[in-house]
Parts: sequence; structure tokens; C-alpha cells
Amino acid sequence: VDGRAIAQGSISTLAFLDDRWFVEHSRCEAYISTYQAAGHDLRSGFSAWLGRICQDEEGRGVVMIESPRDTCLVEGRLQISTVAGKVLVYEPLPEAARPALEGPTWSLLSIVGERQIEGEAVALPDPRVVLDGTEITLTLAGGTASGSAGCNTYRAAYSAGPALSFGPAAATKMACLTPEGVMAQEQRYLEFLQDVQDYRIAGGQLWLRTGGGSYLVLAEAAAGGRLSDTP
Repeated sequence: VDGRAIAQGSISTLAFLDDRWFVEHSRCEAYISTYQAAGHDLRSGFSAWLGRICQDEEGRGVVMIESPRDTCLVEGRLQISTVAGKVLVYEPLPEAARPALEGPTWSLLSIVGERQIEGEAVALPDPRVVLDGTEITLTLAGGTASGSAGCNTYRAAYSAGPALSFGPAAATKMACLTPEGVMAQEQRYLEFLQDVQDYRIAGGQLWLRTGGGSYLVLAEAAAGGRLSDTP
């Protein structure tokens, strides 16, 4: 940022998902924004918090792009200038830093839908962040998906190739009373999981696209579990 390296041990990643949204995330939290690009011009609009997975107080911060103005490629690096005159420089994420689909334990950040508002050029992302004090996880290995749905553990068959799909989930039968809404959240997650049709890994995040056009957004689970506070 402005010629200075970010703090040692931290990382801030920028991933353009398509021609309308980009995500900025550290190892702890993430944000999603709408954008429009034409030539070297870059403009962002609506931004929303995607959630947090972190126990590291020093590693929470995301280097956010506030009011971008233009962008260019300089010696293989992406350089973004802002209206305020700040310059942010990104280099490609090394292949070794990209997580594999199978193997890691993924933790759900949020379920992202979209909403169209009159006057907005692109649909706005509408994240539903995982409830405070709960964690939903997903591990893919050998054709079996498993994890915690927030209260109960579950297992389901999956098929991975160019696309990704899941069979019906078998879950334990516990009933959790707290936090409020945890059982509805669990049912919603399992229903969305069964509707998954495709996936992509953007930066360090796993985006599972459902047939209804929503996304399950997951990040590699942090050691020790998620924080229980909110921003």
C-alpha cells in the first residue's frame, strides 16, 4: 500500500469473481463488493461483510479498496489507484497457496443470495452470515462429505469433477436451543448443500453455487474455531 509492504505474517487477497463482484479477504474475515470496469477505469459500489473465521487478533484486518479509480498491470502485478490517491499493488497468488477442494476442512462464512435494486447496474450481494457462536464445516474426501451443520454432524455422498454435486445428507438428531435460530440455519444449510451444482476456488475461498443462484461461501477452518464476536 503506497509502496509499503503489509504487516509481516498477514495477507490480504483480492479475488474478482465475475464481471460484477469482487471479494477482499484476510485469513480472518472477508468483504464482498460490486464493481464496474471499463478499460482502465474501475468503480466499486455496494459492500457487505461476508463473515469471520479467526482466533488471531492481529490478523483480522483486510486491506480494503475504498473508492477505486483505475487499474493497470505493471510487471505482472495488479495496481489499483483510488480517488483519494492511495495505490494498492497485488501480485498473483502462488499456486502453492491455493487450497485443494478435497482434504481441507472448510468453514462456512455465509450464504450469499442477490437482490436487484432499481438504479443499480448490477445485482447486489446479500450475505446471510453464520450465527454468532456456531460453526458449520465441510470436509470432502473419497466421495464422502462430512462435517458439522451447526448443531448436528452430517454425512453425504458427493461427486466432484468439472462440477460438484451432493446427495441427501444423513445427520444426527440432536436439538440445540441456543443460539436462537441455529436449527433453522442448519436446515437451510443442508438444503442448500443438496442443491449445489458447481464450485470455484477464488483466492482462498470455496464458492459453491446452487441451482437457485445462491452461493455457500467457505474458507479453510482456522485452528481453534471461529471467533464469537461481530464487527
